Amino acid sequence: MTGFTLVELIMVLILVGILLLFVIPRFFDRGTFDARAIGDEVQSMVRYAQKLAVARNGKIYICTTPNGISLGADDSCAQSVLLPSSKSATLSRSDLLISPAKIFYFDGLGKPFNKGDTESSTFVKTRFDLTTGGTTQSFFVEQETGYVHQ
Repeated sequence: MTGFTLVELIMVLILVGILLLFVIPRFFDRGTFDARAIGDEVQSMVRYAQKLAVARNGKIYICTTPNGISLGADDSCAQSVLLPSSKSATLSRSDLLISPAKIFYFDGLGKPFNKGDTESSTFVKTRFDLTTGGTTQSFFVEQETGYVHQ
């Protein structure tokens, strides 16, 4: 008959205690999951703007502010476009920080342009950082193609 000695039992309890203190709370922290979800939603909105510009063969503007993003048919994004779910293409949260705050648009070919550009684009590859709950997620918009990726 084998049994646990007192030393072995204490060692097991210490290991379980370490797991409870350091490892397990990370699995139940919603902040990381929420940050990823918001980042994915913003990235999807930018991709949708590009696809919508190509489908309409016209300009679709992306207006980022420090706390949100909007898609619009004009350069102030006041004339909001609708998402496929028929909701306004606007996301604003007080716990969200987007940098840089910028206004740009996709033309009918899906190419990105800075606000005010018409013939030649001065748009350069741009990295957008989204911070929420202490977690930062980044994505890029490429210069010539407008490709949106992490």
